[in-house]
Amino acid sequence: CKKTFKKHQQPKIHQCQHTNEPLFRCTHKGCGKIFASPSSL
Repeated sequence: CKKTFKKHQQPKIHQCQHTNEPLFRCTHKGCGKIFASPSSL
């Protein structure tokens, strides 16, 4: 993918969306779910 980004963390988030690598953990007590993008929280 040749997409470009303005912010430092955006490429890592985008890469995780391609690979389904979880990067973001829900902070709700007792949840523990992890997601590849912050919009999925």
